Amino acid sequence: CCDGTDSPFYDGCREDTAHAWTSFPQRYESVGYGFADQLIGTAILLGGISAIIDAKQRRPHPPAGPFTVAASVGALVVAIGMSMGYNAGYPINPARDFGPRVFCWMAGWGDYVFKAGDMWWWVPIVAPLLGGPLGSLTYWSFVEVWLPQDAP
Repeated sequence: CCDGTDSPFYDGCREDTAHAWTSFPQRYESVGYGFADQLIGTAILLGGISAIIDAKQRRPHPPAGPFTVAASVGALVVAIGMSMGYNAGYPINPARDFGPRVFCWMAGWGDYVFKAGDMWWWVPIVAPLLGGPLGSLTYWSFVEVWLPQDAP
């Protein structure tokens, strides 16, 4: 990757080594496409979590145990990663991307981590913050309001 040099900061492999820490879009991915990708991925995550933890979904069975909930959420994250992760590494959690990006900036990659990918850095922060409520609202609108209510 570095054309014979041992420095991870050599221009020929900056992107490759920074990818180990934070997310960058593929070369073909535009900022708009990446925004939609992260918005939809996070909406699927929060809609899925809403379905997993909704007690009304499990009637008349007892509530799911902590292991079942954790395993279901883990399987959901893996499914999102396998289906949507190739484009940008699925940074569907803003904390998963911004902290490591600041680390890379401080560790020597410099402004590259904020300028790469057509100023991509803001997409993994803003898109999940909008996609999360969108997914929860979608679940509430299309599923939860139609489930039977508890009798008083």
